[in-house]
Amino acid sequence: MGSGAFSASRPSRNSRSRRIKQALLLLLFPLLLSCKEAADTADDMTSAEPSIPAVTVEQLRQKVLAGEDIFLLDVRTVPEYVSERLAFTDDLIAYEQVPDSLSQLPQDKSAPIYLFCRSGRRSGIVTQYLREKGYSNAFNVAGGIVAWKAAGYETISGE
Repeated sequence: MGSGAFSASRPSRNSRSRRIKQALLLLLFPLLLSCKEAADTADDMTSAEPSIPAVTVEQLRQKVLAGEDIFLLDVRTVPEYVSERLAFTDDLIAYEQVPDSLSQLPQDKSAPIYLFCRSGRRSGIVTQYLREKGYSNAFNVAGGIVAWKAAGYETISGE
């Protein structure tokens, strides 16, 4: 049996390499698709929709300076709140506790409620939740306390 007979029955190195690459692609493609779908699902559940009514930190500051009757809700954690907060915050209800703490909000569901967190993501989600619960004047403070500080506005710390 010569080398010609052996090479005819055995695939070439290039052919074998190509088949391995194709097999890997076939195996990895569904995995990549499922990762994308999982990420999309997670985004739907944890991110604020772009249509959520929001105000800028400048608009919030103007409302406070004008003496408007607003309710400002911080939805960060206690350690975040103690570290730094806005001096005129009406209440702190941690993001995950809002559904069980609606009694702490104004009874009048048409009262203006402004929500903030560190960056605006958690407060945006809570704003959407409150709107779904009938709070027609709930607004997210875009950018949260990060934007507030970036604008040069004062925060306080301590309990």
